[in-house]
Amino acid sequence: MASLTKESDRGRQGLRLRFYLNRKRKSLYLGKISKRNAETVKRHIEELVHAIESNTKPDAETVRWANGLEGRMRETLENWKLIQPLTKSATSVEKTLGPFLDQYIAGRTDVSAATREKYGHTKRFLVGKFGADHQLDTITKADAKAWQRWLMEQPARIDKDGKVVRTMAPSTASKHVKRAKTMFAEAVDAELIPSNPMDAIKGGEEVNRSRDHFVDRQSAKQVLDACPDIQWRLIFALARYGGLRRCEITALKWSDVQWDQSSTTAL
Repeated sequence: MASLTKESDRGRQGLRLRFYLNRKRKSLYLGKISKRNAETVKRHIEELVHAIESNTKPDAETVRWANGLEGRMRETLENWKLIQPLTKSATSVEKTLGPFLDQYIAGRTDVSAATREKYGHTKRFLVGKFGADHQLDTITKADAKAWQRWLMEQPARIDKDGKVVRTMAPSTASKHVKRAKTMFAEAVDAELIPSNPMDAIKGGEEVNRSRDHFVDRQSAKQVLDACPDIQWRLIFALARYGGLRRCEITALKWSDVQWDQSSTTAL
């Protein structure tokens, strides 16, 4: 356990913190600070020592405290290996929201251009709410929930007079939430933030069932009659009567069709 004592250091009255790290006694002069602030330092130091000795991660509050340290105290704790030296990734512009999201999206070479574009849409809403220069580690769970509510207020359709006819559907907002969780999880893995604030949000249903519409046989026949050629009639028939999705239809080959069984091998 750490302890605090009042003492003089080169003629200055202040508080000194003493504790053991790996069975070695350490002493840290805190100077003339309030007892309350000294107790805060003591609590975080104890958490850092416990993390080192138990080979675990310190709690999120202590990580935030340590990341904000500067000067002599930071240098001392780094020398004792209680905290890691600040790296470029933790001090550079990437720790602000806009540049981090740009870097993340550009680095997602494992997904299609269309998927990266969707991440770009989510980035636009995050920056629109918080600002590009907002520090990642200052976004709280409460901020994340407020962002979700703000999303639901964003216009999805505006009439010719500029009046909002419809705001963002819950399913669309849920997709943005899901992508935001993924991007902030990357920030956690990069140790830019201690925890993912977006985990506080429940994504909800990503399918907007209010837009579902049953196409009856009479309407289907009218659509078929209006199709410009047999290829379009086949596409519509596979969707309406076969229940195939667009990606399944475009992936079909003639070799997939089992003519004798009236089925396909691709399904």
